[in-house]
Amino acid sequence: MIAAAVQRAHDPAGDGSFDVEHRIVRNGEIRWIAIRSQTFFEGEGTACHKVRTVGAELDITERRRMEEALRQSRNLLQTVLDTIPARVFWKDGDLRYLGCNRAFALDAGVDSPDEMIGRDDYQMGWLEQADRYRDDDKQILESGNPRLDYEEPQTTPDGRRIWLQTSKVPLRDADGAILGILGTYQDITVRKEAVEELRRYREHLEERVAERTAELRQAMTQLVQSEKLAALGHLVAGIAHELNTPLGNARVVAGSLGEELRVFATAVDSGALRRSQVDAFLNRNREAVDLLERNTARAADLIGHFKQVAVDQTSMRRRRFNLRQTVEELLTTLYPQFKRTAHRIEVDIPPELELDSYPGPLEQVIANLVGNSFTHGFTGVEAGLVRISATLLGPEQVQIDCIDNGVGIPETILKRIFEPFFTSRLGQGGSGLGLYIVYNLTTGILGGTIQVHSASMKGAVFTLTLPRTGPDSPHCGTACMIEEFISLTNDLENRQDASSPTNTPPWKLLVVDDDPEVHSVTRFVFTEPAYFWAARVPVARPRWPASANAIAHASGYCRGAGGRRDGDRASRPRTGGVSPRRIAHGGMPNHPAHRATGLRAGTDRHQRIRYQ
Repeated sequence: MIAAAVQRAHDPAGDGSFDVEHRIVRNGEIRWIAIRSQTFFEGEGTACHKVRTVGAELDITERRRMEEALRQSRNLLQTVLDTIPARVFWKDGDLRYLGCNRAFALDAGVDSPDEMIGRDDYQMGWLEQADRYRDDDKQILESGNPRLDYEEPQTTPDGRRIWLQTSKVPLRDADGAILGILGTYQDITVRKEAVEELRRYREHLEERVAERTAELRQAMTQLVQSEKLAALGHLVAGIAHELNTPLGNARVVAGSLGEELRVFATAVDSGALRRSQVDAFLNRNREAVDLLERNTARAADLIGHFKQVAVDQTSMRRRRFNLRQTVEELLTTLYPQFKRTAHRIEVDIPPELELDSYPGPLEQVIANLVGNSFTHGFTGVEAGLVRISATLLGPEQVQIDCIDNGVGIPETILKRIFEPFFTSRLGQGGSGLGLYIVYNLTTGILGGTIQVHSASMKGAVFTLTLPRTGPDSPHCGTACMIEEFISLTNDLENRQDASSPTNTPPWKLLVVDDDPEVHSVTRFVFTEPAYFWAARVPVARPRWPASANAIAHASGYCRGAGGRRDGDRASRPRTGGVSPRRIAHGGMPNHPAHRATGLRAGTDRHQRIRYQ
């Protein structure tokens, strides 16, 4: 390159100028040198010849270094502008583009920022908004004030309409004079559409909230009502079971009394009535009246408890009530659910403590807590204890504690037990609504609070804190068995061997039951059993151990003296744990002279086996 420049400088046909920049190595360092010279010629044509050359040499190393640094700085700035997600552009005073980053160029429909230089908004794809953009630019140029973060539409080269968040500031030189416009914007179309959708949604929000609230209230009402009806169903089933015995006893006594009355009337009509018959008839009638009075009174008490609890549990009636009496009446109705277990319930409530509140919801709460202990807390526990206590917290509040000694509630689920449909016995009869309803009734209708404390294998404690003044708003059983025995007795009497002595019954009757009234009725109906045994059990204590003992005695009677038969041991906590067939089969070989009747009476069936 230098040789060609030298040749041009010494060519008479040229202008004789020489201007070259090149690198040299001087003192081991690369330096940049600029050489400029001028060659003068004299003569013309072939006589033209070089006279002299005048030139100079300059060291331009620093200038070249500055130019290189400036180039790198510009490249870095362009890289930064092309990297940021925002679009950046700048215009001159005539509002023509001087530059932009790559993102802006792509939005404008060109491939490179260089293609934008010298263009104006009328030449872009957003021609529809060109006047609007330029008016904004002119206002900024005239006022010298920036305009920041405002929204404006833009039409893209492909015809789409998008939304921008734009900021523009005046572009100034070192002296502060305005040279043009510097602008930047972001595409906020997605956010704008979301905001618009939210605005439309808010217009109908109150209506939707009202609809949802109504639906939730209806669902809540249905759930509470369903749970109340379910509890009432258990209550009815238990009461029906308990009523069956006294009413059945009364029916049996009345039937037996009617038969004796017919016999007495026959004797009167025939004129063969003796004084001894009158005395016996009167004694039997007094005993019958006593049995009828006791059993009907028992049935009336049960019905009274049932009516009060049923009315309270199906209504939100506020009234003044004795807390201890209300809880005891409720437990009376719950008793059939656990009477054949070794579990117990203790009540420690001051007898004078009264509330002016809603007994129905309170009974529902206590019933659910007790049921929760029996269903979940006593899993694997043979003899569980539930203790219900109450203490005054000043004149306005009362604290009710329901404590059990069961397996406790694991810490992992302790915080979730009041959630709807949460149950640890999914698919095993747990609805997940019992404690949820407890929480809502306690904190809602009763106007109180509920807390639970528990640890694994250490039982659970539910603590209710309630105001003493509530808010202003808010199966066939043993009686059937006796009737079966009466029928069997009549059948055996009809077929009795005529040669048998009249004072020796041809059969023996074994009655096993844990209800004392059944024993009394049995003795009234069967006046001359040759062998009679029955188990007596206090009503307030669990009945399974005594029932098992009664069955063991029955099996012992059937086996005889010292005999033993495999399988005669009771296997279920109920009087029918040993089947009639086993008792009868066990008894007949040891008592061959006896006619035996095996009978089991349960909640929904009777089984009768006869042996001649």
